[in-house]
Amino acid sequence: MHDLPLTTDSLERIAEENRKFYKKGDDGNYQLDAQAVANSFLETNKALKSERKIRGDFEKRAKEFEGFDKSEYERLRTKQAEWDSEKEQRERESLEAKGKYEEALAKAKENHNKAIDALKTDHSKTVAELTGKVTQTESSMRNYILDDQLRRAIAKSGVFAEDIDDVLTLTKNRFELGDDNHVIVKDDAGKPLSGVTLDGYFTDTFKKARPKFYQGSGASGSGASAGKQNTANLSQAKPEDLTPTQKIQLGLEQQKR
Repeated sequence: MHDLPLTTDSLERIAEENRKFYKKGDDGNYQLDAQAVANSFLETNKALKSERKIRGDFEKRAKEFEGFDKSEYERLRTKQAEWDSEKEQRERESLEAKGKYEEALAKAKENHNKAIDALKTDHSKTVAELTGKVTQTESSMRNYILDDQLRRAIAKSGVFAEDIDDVLTLTKNRFELGDDNHVIVKDDAGKPLSGVTLDGYFTDTFKKARPKFYQGSGASGSGASAGKQNTANLSQAKPEDLTPTQKIQLGLEQQKR
């Protein structure tokens, strides 16, 4: 990351993991986004601090057990169990002598059952919370995988870089991720389309329906590219034919007038 150029006319010379730090300028060159780079460093620094804290807490906890003698601990536990057993025996003999042993036994059973019920309730609650967290994490992961595969297919099909997010938003409900992380293409009714691949959808079906998103499609008229129409062409186009990016561009130009 330290060798990233401030400007470049192509992202092909930039490592794929660093391309997210560049924005395309009006002159067609890509400019290094200093804020994005700074944010990346901040996130990395935050993760390192968190790791150091966890390590420090662990080392502090480990010091508490220095000099711990496991054999001596086991001996004391055995001795304590013997004392507890002798104490219970004496209490039982005392209650029996007073004729109250059965009453005390019933009370002990009642308390035991209450404790077991409380443990079962806590256990069920904990399992439900963990199941919810696992489900949420799995859903987020699958959504990320689907978005990543769609972005790659959209970019590969020739869509303008500045329109990739718009195309993803327009078409995402057409896809779902299978159990094997394979993307399934769906029709208008939400049923899987037989014989239609992810790449084929964007290079054929969607391209024919919305050519203005594609490089060299000629959909913009007067030789202007679909992602970079001049404001004269944009003002003459129908609002429903404009991408969100083009609508913003037209609005900014109108404010300047």
